[in-house]
Amino acid sequence: MAELRPLPLFAGPFTTLDGRYSAFADGKVLRVGLKMNTPPTCNWKCPYCYAGDPELHGRPRQPTVMTASESGSVPLHRDPTWEGRMEGWLEQAIALGLQAVTVNGTFEPLAAPSWQDTISFLQRRGIAVTLVTNGGLLTPESIDWIVASGVNLLTKLNVPVVAPDDPRRARLAEVQKYLSGLPRDAETVYAEQVALIECLVAAGLTTTDEPGRTRLGVESVIARDNLEFLPELVAQLRERNIYSHIELSKLQGFARTNPHLVIRRAEISELFETVRRQDEAMGYEPYQAKPPCLAGACYENLYRLDLHADGAVRPCPGIETTIGDLNRQPLAEVLGSPALAVIRNLDDHIQGDCRDCDLLATRQCYGGCRGTAYQAMANSGRGEYERWTASDPSCWRVQRVLDDGTLAQDVLDRSLTTEEIARLRRPDLVETSTAGEVAP
Repeated sequence: MAELRPLPLFAGPFTTLDGRYSAFADGKVLRVGLKMNTPPTCNWKCPYCYAGDPELHGRPRQPTVMTASESGSVPLHRDPTWEGRMEGWLEQAIALGLQAVTVNGTFEPLAAPSWQDTISFLQRRGIAVTLVTNGGLLTPESIDWIVASGVNLLTKLNVPVVAPDDPRRARLAEVQKYLSGLPRDAETVYAEQVALIECLVAAGLTTTDEPGRTRLGVESVIARDNLEFLPELVAQLRERNIYSHIELSKLQGFARTNPHLVIRRAEISELFETVRRQDEAMGYEPYQAKPPCLAGACYENLYRLDLHADGAVRPCPGIETTIGDLNRQPLAEVLGSPALAVIRNLDDHIQGDCRDCDLLATRQCYGGCRGTAYQAMANSGRGEYERWTASDPSCWRVQRVLDDGTLAQDVLDRSLTTEEIARLRRPDLVETSTAGEVAP
């Protein structure tokens, strides 16, 4: 019998499962998601963008954040003192056990003026870096710099690669164009993104000294438009030793204006099981299919925090509770957040069917996607504690998401009214001193 192959994973430090679960009790932050000080408008217009403000229609964007400087008030992305502040915040994280940083932004991180300086700062301190970029601002020079630096790179592709004479090419190109929101003709959008990935492969990012490890990844969203093409995309990435990060979309941020993108629970189950069977047939190591990512499980809330450019600290991109402000308090103090004590201890707090699931008990899963649970509860008008502790309604094993009997089918995939979108406009929900209560 042929030896089973590991699924491609990013190169870098590996934290054991026990290490992830003990991080909170040990007072550690092992990974940081770093939001660079990007301009308030993205260079792409992805309809599924979780970061954009749903009230600012037309494209993902945010209100301009102003900050004080010696020369007066300036936009945050033009503040010459920002890099120094962020380095100070990162030094605090390093003192708390930081091993790896995912560099992204509210929008495209390569639009931030100091992205290379930030990465160099982290690498001088021995921190592994993954750069997340749509690729639209990459140049031959910046690609050479990334390759030489040792950084992992995660870029975007929403459909598989096919030959120019493939009869599906026009449709695939239209899907890629729509999900990136770019104004150019579909064939150009598709061809340029495919060419970028070929360039990154040719540069050597898929070759490492560790079997099953790579420095190149492709991320995509699971949406209505590309659903049928995703198994083929996954197979292509696997065979080229490219890490695939393919995740369910959720009604968050700008995506709240495009609820048609979200797929139904039965479709989620079918897709995840189709890819699992495909991986098994291709000779990869077996796994239990579960959301939010194809062939993956998310434990990030156990050991990660997101540091935003304005100093706000949140648990992850999907959980919008602000648990601290590094302009006013040290990161070690933020770790004492009552909200974090709930989010990082779901064994004692999770509600609904996840609580009795064997996958949670055996640590094969940490409650599915906590961001999906949070956003589904937010869209249903539930309070913060319910948002932190609900079962993930995107998991087909879940029927009840809360102990009050609320059903997954009643909270997932809801179409939002104009009034609901206005109410949910990028809430800066800050926890109070008691878990389960929030400021109005």
